[in-house]
Amino acid sequence: MNMKQEAPAQEHGLTEAGKEMLRNAADNTLPHSYSWFIFQDYNTPSEKLTSDLTLPEAIQLYNDIGSDNKRLGVTKDGISTVDLVITLNGEQQLSEDYTRLASFSGDPVIAEAAETLHEKLTEQTPEQGITMGGL
Repeated sequence: MNMKQEAPAQEHGLTEAGKEMLRNAADNTLPHSYSWFIFQDYNTPSEKLTSDLTLPEAIQLYNDIGSDNKRLGVTKDGISTVDLVITLNGEQQLSEDYTRLASFSGDPVIAEAAETLHEKLTEQTPEQGITMGGL
C-alpha cells in the first residue's frame, strides 16, 4: 500500500497583478506616485513608521528626530520601497541602493530626490559625517 501523499502545489510570491505593478513601477515612461516615509528606532521595540509624506516633509521630520537609528525612504506606486538615507548608531549614510533596483534606477524623480537629500542633509547636519553607498 502506498501511503505517500503529494503535497498540493503552492504558489509563493506575487500575483500576476502584483508582478504587473512591479513591471510598471520600473517603466520610466509611465507616470508614478511617490510616498515618502521615516522609520524611527528601526528594528527596536519602539519602532515607529511615519508615512504618506512629501519629500520636504520627510526631510524636515528626519532632521527633527533625535534618534540615532532612523531611515528616510520612498514607496513608489504603492509596491516598491527603498531607503535613501540611513542613520545607524548615529552614523548617517546616503544609500545608493536605488541605483541597483529596477523600480528606482533611471527614475529622474528619484535621482533628483537623492541629489536634494544630499544637499539638504549636508546643510542641516555638517557636523555629522555623511557617507555614500549601501549598507
